[in-house]
Amino acid sequence: LLIIVLIMLLSPLCFLKKPPKIAVIGGGIGGTSASYFLYELFGPKGAQIDLYEPNKIGGRLSVIEVNGRNYEAGGSIIHGRNKYMVDFLKHFGLKKRENGNSRFGLYDGKDFILTESKWELITLIKLAWRYGFGPLKLQNYIDDLLNKFERIYLLQDNGKTFLSVTDLLNAMSPDFVQELHVTAKDGFIGNGFSERIIDELITATLTANYGQSTIVHEFVGSVSVAGAGGGLWSIHGGNRICSTISFAAF
Repeated sequence: LLIIVLIMLLSPLCFLKKPPKIAVIGGGIGGTSASYFLYELFGPKGAQIDLYEPNKIGGRLSVIEVNGRNYEAGGSIIHGRNKYMVDFLKHFGLKKRENGNSRFGLYDGKDFILTESKWELITLIKLAWRYGFGPLKLQNYIDDLLNKFERIYLLQDNGKTFLSVTDLLNAMSPDFVQELHVTAKDGFIGNGFSERIIDELITATLTANYGQSTIVHEFVGSVSVAGAGGGLWSIHGGNRICSTISFAAF
């Protein structure tokens, strides 16, 4: 009888699940933040999280030194509607870095075809003179993209997961999946944008952000334009700090 009782008491322990082992490949901002969120989800003893990175933490959020000064060589700007980075800023007590008063210009290899004025009204007039209502239409297009993109935050808050990148994009908007199958140039032309605004404004963002041309797919082109709009900011001390802190936090 004692043996039977012991078996009944101990048998549930045999079916207790071991904490999951999770491997995260890459120590960039994606890998470190994913590891941090997993730690928050499972707790300190709820899972074994191993992050594999052959080089240094931070990935493309790198810094190079030139003449004794540090410059960010990748991932130097953050969009104002990037919820996770905004949350990191508050949670870790970081500060935004104030942007300088620099102005942009478009250079075609021979001349500056457009330069920003220190007066916003003058800049708007210049844009309208060269591109008509194209910049306004482009801004509305990007606002629509961001509204769709922000759906991911609610989906992930509700515990939704995805087996592929395509599934993730489709959950935000089926339009995103379609944009993977057309070049940025063809996609923007199909949406009614002029070749001038594509070859100049949109190409400029792709060159500056990714070192690419409009042969990339439309989704990348759209994200690139979003990364050239207003409301951009960076972290005081360098955006790589966020990767380092989120890695240390778990």
